[in-house]
Amino acid sequence: DALPIFFGSPESTDEDTHWQHLFTSGAEDIPSHSLELGLKDKNVFVRHLGVKFGSFQLSFEPSGNASATINAVGQNETKAVSSVDATPVAQPYNRLSQFQGSISRDGTPLGNVSAASVNFSNDLEPQNVLRGDGKVNSVQPRMRSISGSIETRFDNSDLYDLAVDGTPVALSFAYTVSATEKLVVDIPFVQLVKSKLTLEGPGGVQYRCDLRGSRPIGSEDPMITVTLLNDVQDTVYA
Repeated sequence: DALPIFFGSPESTDEDTHWQHLFTSGAEDIPSHSLELGLKDKNVFVRHLGVKFGSFQLSFEPSGNASATINAVGQNETKAVSSVDATPVAQPYNRLSQFQGSISRDGTPLGNVSAASVNFSNDLEPQNVLRGDGKVNSVQPRMRSISGSIETRFDNSDLYDLAVDGTPVALSFAYTVSATEKLVVDIPFVQLVKSKLTLEGPGGVQYRCDLRGSRPIGSEDPMITVTLLNDVQDTVYA
């Protein structure tokens, strides 16, 4: 349910055995939401109004639980003694593991990756104007950006050479549960930033390169595309 808050409604397709939901960046505006943090035993319910989500980061490592970091900007915060929804519906939740993650470069799996991250930002800017209640007037997206990094065991110079030459690549970051349950983040135009090789003890040579996603001049293609496969119908994300 987090994807529509960044990209808006997806283009959904019924694939018989599952649904495919295609989210793309570039919307002129993104939806706002109301969030509530409830502490039932303390009778404290903090409501955040006019919330828009600015960025998310996915991290990839060899082990542990998969996680995402999300940043948001809101218009107002108020405290109440009861919840706005007395009977909230619990959403189904499937925990992903890091070992289900994978990274591909130009359609080919990238091997010997020890860690990676990818961050997408809507670069939200609060619109502060004179108004009697002191609230932020609105929150608007500005220049979208994509950043991240990849760390690998240095067994060949492919990534190093691409960074030195300034050759753009296409990267895909995926979490795969099965053929019908998958999350794929595609960034079609990525520049790799050259960094130094590091040698720390007998563990071998590690190479880290930062990445910067963008959209080529004159291109109308989105900077980032997220494909979600699951059994959830299209109306849920509308």
